[in-house]
Parts: sequence; structure tokens; C-alpha cells
Amino acid sequence: MTTSEYHWFTMGSIRLEGHLGDDCEYLADNLHSGCATPASEQQAAEPLTAAFLDTPASHDGSSPFTLRLSFSEDVEITPEDLRDHALSASGGTIAGVTRVDGAKDLFELTVEPAGDGAVTVTLVPPPGGCAAEGAVCTASSKALSSLLAATVAKGGTESPGDPDGFTASYSNVPAGHGGEPFTYDMDFSADMTGTLSYRVLKFGGIRATDATVRRAKRRPPGQSHGWRIHIIPDAGAGDVVVSLPATTDCAADGAVCDADGKMLTSGYSFTVPRNAPVSMSVADVTANESDGSLDFVVSIAPTSVDDIAFRAFTRAGTATADVDFTPVDATFTIEAGDSSTTVSVPIAVDAIDDGGETVGLLLDQGSTPDYVSFSRPVATGTINNDGPIPQAWMARFGRTVADQVLEAVDARLRAARAPGVEATVAGQALSFGSSSGDAAAQAEREEEARTEALGAWLRGEESEEDRAALSGTRTLSERELFTGTSFALTGGSADGGTVSARGRGVISNFDGREGDLTLDGEVGNLMLGADFVRGRTTAGLMLSHARGSGGYRGANAGHIEASLTGLYPYGRYEASDRLSVWGVAGYGEGTLRVDSERQAALETDMGLAMASVGVRGILMKAPPEGGAELAVTSDAMAVRTTSEAVSAAGAGNLAAAEAGVTRLRLGLEGSRAFRFAGGASLTPSVELGVRHDGGDAETGFGADVGAGLAWRDPARGLSADMRARGLLTHEDGSFRERGFAGSLAWDPAPESDRGPSLSLTQTVGAEASGGVEALLGPQTAQALEAANENAANELERRTLEARLGYGFALFDGRYTGTPELGLTMTDASRETVLGWRLAEETRAGLAFGLDVEAARQQSTGAEAGHRLGLGLGWRLQDAGAQAFEVRFEGSRRIAANDDSAAEDRAGVRMTTRW
Repeated sequence: MTTSEYHWFTMGSIRLEGHLGDDCEYLADNLHSGCATPASEQQAAEPLTAAFLDTPASHDGSSPFTLRLSFSEDVEITPEDLRDHALSASGGTIAGVTRVDGAKDLFELTVEPAGDGAVTVTLVPPPGGCAAEGAVCTASSKALSSLLAATVAKGGTESPGDPDGFTASYSNVPAGHGGEPFTYDMDFSADMTGTLSYRVLKFGGIRATDATVRRAKRRPPGQSHGWRIHIIPDAGAGDVVVSLPATTDCAADGAVCDADGKMLTSGYSFTVPRNAPVSMSVADVTANESDGSLDFVVSIAPTSVDDIAFRAFTRAGTATADVDFTPVDATFTIEAGDSSTTVSVPIAVDAIDDGGETVGLLLDQGSTPDYVSFSRPVATGTINNDGPIPQAWMARFGRTVADQVLEAVDARLRAARAPGVEATVAGQALSFGSSSGDAAAQAEREEEARTEALGAWLRGEESEEDRAALSGTRTLSERELFTGTSFALTGGSADGGTVSARGRGVISNFDGREGDLTLDGEVGNLMLGADFVRGRTTAGLMLSHARGSGGYRGANAGHIEASLTGLYPYGRYEASDRLSVWGVAGYGEGTLRVDSERQAALETDMGLAMASVGVRGILMKAPPEGGAELAVTSDAMAVRTTSEAVSAAGAGNLAAAEAGVTRLRLGLEGSRAFRFAGGASLTPSVELGVRHDGGDAETGFGADVGAGLAWRDPARGLSADMRARGLLTHEDGSFRERGFAGSLAWDPAPESDRGPSLSLTQTVGAEASGGVEALLGPQTAQALEAANENAANELERRTLEARLGYGFALFDGRYTGTPELGLTMTDASRETVLGWRLAEETRAGLAFGLDVEAARQQSTGAEAGHRLGLGLGWRLQDAGAQAFEVRFEGSRRIAANDDSAAEDRAGVRMTTRW
């Protein structure tokens, strides 16, 4: 119903008051003022329209007559279905329906009158949509949505003075009403401008049962042959019957006549049935985060002949609006003939497993027609979270902690049980009464490390460890202090048993990938342990406190921290001098903290349980004179890491998680030494490493096979090695990692630096050393995963290294000078090195040393670069292990790019050893 306002107009002495909304047509007729039709009341074009053509003015009561039915588009209905289901006639029968010239949009109807009354032919839209039998629809499922009727009166109803008269037709009649106002269109066959007003039609002309004729408006404004009629059903009205009787007297109230006295010769009537009660409901729905949306299905029963609009809006449950889902508040429509529609609520994808969240969807009852009731206006949408965090991170954290414990236990089982104290601070060993022999061996190892570090420094390739080896002092990081510090206390005797206590710190890193998610972490572990050894039995207990931190990046990013304290008893039994078995088990508890970029941090409890057993043995021991030897090592490990569910107001949820990791490893090493007269030997060897990782982290099976052949002839100073290796993984059948290497060395006087020396090494493919060590390291699972993602041809990688030097005496034999030529070639680079070493031949006192090295580097597609290094210094050493050394070192590097400035380095390094 349209609400209008009062206005007044004054014209001379005439004052008019009224509702413009009601009387606009009256003013237009009598005052010649224009009235625009409100946009809200303009009839929208129907998807499929129809019209009756060639309708006769009258019938004689017995003879059949014809008329035509035209559609705006081709319709997919047979003439028989149109006759039996879509068309009906009152006051007669439809005798036949045929296509006009085979067309699909034009039909001819034959109607037989049943007497002297008017005959009304009605076209009814399908009550159940295009799926209903006899539905009038197009091939694209456009349905006729409005009723259409035409009335043919009995002949002889016109006034004697008006033989022609005129008729009316109507269209766009709704198929039903739900108590709300509706409209239809009426057209006269005569132009009635200036004679017919809305008051004639409203008051007495048009009649409606259980309804009120609210308004009649010209269509279009200013014309009189076309009208739009507005009907308002009464409260609780049932079917509404609308009629316009034929006119028999132009002087009667409501008579429809033109200015010449022509009358409406044919009356008509039609019925707009009350819509059947419709029940609406919305169903619960469940979706995974990866689905992208919760699709709520809103249904009605039965289907409606009208479009039903309704409002739906979301209400947050355990999910957070604008974080877990996008709120929805909009109007939706179930189209006429349809039984349902879908309301989609977008959901966000994140990496965190929050255990499932809920979103409510509510239907607004106030926005639907009154014949629509709600059997279920509220539904719950459940978001099944399939995020891998924290499970994916916990699996790798738990595996890393277990590996650290196993490595520490293995070190304890392998360690010597000499009574005393051993301590290392920041990587520097502290001596507590060690023998001179041990000190000398330690000093020799440190000297070798410094020599290697010096060469790396001269080439500009030194690391922090190299700089530490060349310098008596260095800056320590917290990481170096933590990992480089350990102690061991041992007491007792071999007969009565020994008791040992040990402490150490380790730091390990891990990373991984699951689909689009990448994650990483670092785990620091402080371990204190004590064990007792007596005879063939070892029993111990280790306390571990691990702290880890890392992050993840995928659908979203975040940070994770964990703290875990655990106790791990372990033991070993040596069945013989060739076979031993060992085992470790333990449990730890701590906390887990997950911080997401989309929500506040959540902290919960976590736990770890692990068990591992292993065996080590020598299956075949080689005799002293040489022979075959076969050794085996194997272990199995299982780790289970769990966390509790947690929920915090405003911070979201974190589901309980459980991650399991398993590992099975087997290693075999075999060799056979053949010794010949003169000291020469030939030793073929074979290595096999097999590993399988399962569970919730990197998984896969790996088999690494290595073979070698070594020749040694000390008398001639010759040695040669050939090695081959292959790594296979079943995760990616296209991946192969293979390596081949051969080396030849000649040094006729290995006990001295003097004389010639030559070494050649050719490597093809990956690292040629493999077998047991290639697969039994704790980081191999990550390496296998990375290998599966690499499909490059590894045999294209080739490296050739050659070194030629000759040492000779200088200055009456007090010094040894060694010129050296080196060449390293790869597929992408080549380096030529020319060096000179001068060393004083003395093992005690003050010794002088000088090193000079020049190199030329050439990379593919780049200009050559050059490097020059110089080092000199003195070493003061006694017959024992005491030594003090000072060196002056410098280098100059000229980059391949001439635009870059040369890089110069210079320094003084002092080294002490005691």
C-alpha cells in the first residue's frame, strides 16, 4: 500500500484537497496535470510473456470460434500439453490446439461455447516451475509467471445504438497472492481519452471479492486505452475474484462507455488464488577450510508461484568475524518454481588447526510474505579445520629432541672410561693431568687445523672456525659457548665398575614442507647424564631440557616456541666383544606457544614419549694378516609428541594435536684386504645403508649403496682410490643421485715434506662417499625430502682437482721450500693456483714460515678474477706440546667485475698452545 501526503491546490475560487497518491489520475483527467508513475510501481518485464490475438467480439452460443495465443519466445510444450494442462475455459471447452505453420511461439485455439454465457479462456503458469507437467517454459527454463485470460461474450449484448462497441483484455495477472497487494494490466480496444476516469473503474466498474480496488492508473500516463489496476486483498482473504461486467447502460454507475456511447460489450473475470502456505528452513552445513565457503541451503516446501525474498545474516559462534569468516547480511531470493537457494559465507584459510569453529546463519521472518512460515530459521555452520599447525611443527621438534638424546647416549656408550676429569669450554679443551702423549697428539691435531685454516684464509675462504684456529683469542657468541662447552667426570675401576657424569649442550636446526606450508625451527638442548658400567652392562639416566623456536609460512604466517623437560633412562648389554644391544626410552613434559599473525598467542601443555632400540656388531672380523670383515649397525625409533586443546576469549582456539614419527635404519660395511710382498695392498669395499622414515614429518625409503677399490704401495709412494655411490628413493622414481670419484697420489717420501708430490681427483655427480654414513645421520630425512623435489641430472656435475708440488732443501737444509701448482675445474668455473711455501726444519725452538699464493678464477660468462695472499710468522716450540706463534698475513682480491674496488686484508694473528 502506498502512503501519500495531503496537498491543496487553488484555482480561482475552487479549492481541492485529497491524497495525491489516490487522486493523481483524477487530477490528470480534470485539471490536465501530468502524473508520473513511481518507479517502484512500474511493472518489470516478465521473463516470458503471452497475449491472445484475433479474439472474436462475441459468440453465438453453439458455434466453435478460434483465437490465437502468442508467446514472446519459443516455448517447449506440445499442443496437447498446452490444451490439457496449461489452458482452461469457463463457459465452454477447448476443442483443439495446433501450431500455426509449425511455429513454437504461436498457437491457434478452437473453443466450443457451452451456452449463452460468456466464455473465458485462461492460460495458467506452472505451479511447480519448469519441472511440473505441462509447464509453459522456454528451452532455457524461463517460465511463464503471470496468468492470462480472454473473455468472449454472447452476441447481442451491445446497445441497439452501439452496434460496434468495444472489448477489453487483461494481462500480467499474478498466479497467486499471499495477502499482499498485486497488480494486473487492462487494455481497451477503443481509445477512450477524456471519457474514462480511474473513479469509474475503481468505484463500481471493476469488482473484487475479498479485496479492494485500490487504484487504477493510466498506462502509459496521458492515454486511456491502457490501465494498471492495483488490488489489495482483505485480511485473511482467500481466492480473489476480479471481474469487469459488460456495460448495458451508459447512465449506470460504473458504466464503461466512450464519448459516443459505445459500451464495453464483453465482460471478463479471473481468479487469483491464495498461495498455499510455504514453510522455509535452513540446514546445518559442514565444510573444510580449504573449501573456501560455508554453503547454507535455504529450502521451501511446497514451491511457490511467486519469487520469495528473505534476509539472511550471520552470527558468530566460536569463530571470529573478519578473521575466520566474512560476515553476511543481505537479501536473497528463491525464484518462483524453485525449491531452494544457497547462501554462501566465505571462510578464511589459515595454517592453524583450531579444532573446528562454528558460524550461525539466521533468517529474518519479518522480511518474507505472510504466507511463509519458518520451520527452522537458524542453522549452524561448522568449519572443519585442516591446518597442519601445530602438528607439523611438533613432529619435527619431537624428532629433533629425540635425535639429540640418542646422539648424546651414543657418545656416552662409545666414550672411554678412563678415570679423571674432561672439560671443554667454548670448544677449547682443558687439561687436568693428561699424559704427555695425549697432549702431544692434541697439539698435533690443533696444528693441522691451523694449517688448513691458514690456507683457507689466504684464499679468502676462511670461516669463523678457521679464524678461531689461527688466533689465540676470539669473540664468542652465546651459541658457540653453549655448544662448545661440556664436561665428563669418571671414577671407579674396571673391576668394581665405573661411574660417570656428563653434561653437554647441543643446538640443531630443522625445516620442512607440507604442501604450500614451509616451517623451520631451532632446538637447543642442555643434557646432564650419569651412568654406571660394570662388566658388559651399562645403565644410565639422562635429564634433558630442550627449548625450541621457529616459524611457519603458508596461508598465513606465525611463530612457535616450545619448552620440554624429560628423563631418559638407557642401557646397553655387550653379548660378546663383537655384539652389543642398547635401548633408550623416556618421557618429557613442557609447554607449546603458537603465535599467529591473525590472532593472539595461545599457550598449551605438551608432552613427548620416545623409545629406541639398536644393535651393533661385527659379523666377521678380519685376521691380523688381512682378510674379509663385515660389520652391521641397526636401530629403530618411535617418537610421539602431543599437545592439549586450548581456547581463549578473543584469541581463538587451538585443537589438541598428536604427531608421530618412526624411523628404521640398517647399515652394513664389508671389506677384504689383499696384501702383497713389499707392503702393497689392494682393498675392495662395499657399503650399504637402508633407512625408512614414517609418520607425520618427512617420510620415505632410502637405499644408499657405495663401493670402493683402494691401492696402496708405500714403497713407491703411490696410492689410488676409486669410489662409486648411488642413492635411490621410492618417493620419486625419476630421481637418482649418483657419484663417481677417482684419485691418484704420488709421494715417494711421505714422512718428509721434501721431494715431489702429485695428486689427481676426478669427481662426477654427487658426493662419492656414501653407504652407512650417508643415511644414518639425523638430517637425512630432510635430505631425502629435498632430493625428491630435485629432478636435475646430477651426472652433469663434474669436478677435477690436481695438485703438483716439489719440496727441496734451502739454506744448508735448514729450510724446505715447496713450489706448488694447483688446478680446479668444474662445469661452471676454473681456478689456477700458484703457491710457494717456506718452512724451517725444526721441531723445537724458534721456527720461521712463509707462504705465498696467487690464484686466477674464471666463471662461466664472467671476466677473470685474481687473488694474491702472503703470510709469514714465527713459531716458538719446545720438545713437548708448548708453542707460541705470531703471523703477519695479508691478501688482495681483485673482483672479476672491473667496476668493483679491490678488496685488501691485513692482520696479525697470535696463537698459543700448552
